[in-house]
Amino acid sequence: MLQPLEVLHGGRATARKSIDVNYSSLPPQLVVFKALRSSHFKLAAACTMAILSNLLAVAFSGMFNEAPATITLKWRLQPPYQSKFVTINGTVGQNMPYMERFHVNPSGAFTGGQGFNQFLVAESNYTAGTAIPAWTDARFLYVPFANNTALGTKNIKGINARPTAVVSQLECSSIDARQWTARWFNDWSYRPHSNFTVTLSGVHCEAIGFETLVGPSESETFRSKCDTGKVAMEYVLCLNARVNVSLADRDHCAQSIVFGYIGTR
Repeated sequence: MLQPLEVLHGGRATARKSIDVNYSSLPPQLVVFKALRSSHFKLAAACTMAILSNLLAVAFSGMFNEAPATITLKWRLQPPYQSKFVTINGTVGQNMPYMERFHVNPSGAFTGGQGFNQFLVAESNYTAGTAIPAWTDARFLYVPFANNTALGTKNIKGINARPTAVVSQLECSSIDARQWTARWFNDWSYRPHSNFTVTLSGVHCEAIGFETLVGPSESETFRSKCDTGKVAMEYVLCLNARVNVSLADRDHCAQSIVFGYIGTR
């Protein structure tokens, strides 16, 4: 609407480029070619911008859509534990008197407490359905790749890692009566003791001089009182090989554990 007036204001304007131009009969987006024929280049540029504003508004709305994005980053963590196996040899708990008496060296697996927590958690899980702790599931124990303090300092929605997993499976079998012998005795020195020998796959293994408790209380004096009536005893034995045997025989005995139950009728 202002273009013809601007041309007339300049003087010496032809009617074809001024008063005869009817730009208001079309939308601004369609006046481009008519403006070019009349050599009104500024008007053509303005109309072109009007066309592009409609096209780019639709195109850029999809191209520059603002939405949350997941960014994957590599993060170096310091594992709090080592995936290392040590022979606990009954020393997973704190240093107890029997360890000194039988010259058993601590394995280094003890990290505090009474050493019973892992067994109580497992028993609570399979008896009462209590949720198992972190880094474990129904089958595996995963070696933690970071502690809770390190994970809590970052604004992280999720971590994808490949930790080391540990799994064990027990293979239980009954021992034939002809393959094992047991002896219970009391030398009145401290508490009753027992000897146990067994032949497993042709290898002779034994547990000599382990303490035997048959009473309900450890505070009772075994020298002055002997249990009467029906008594029972449960025991778990870590076996050792005899001296001067091969390393394979020692490993075979060390990886075998004997569970036993004895009772009187």
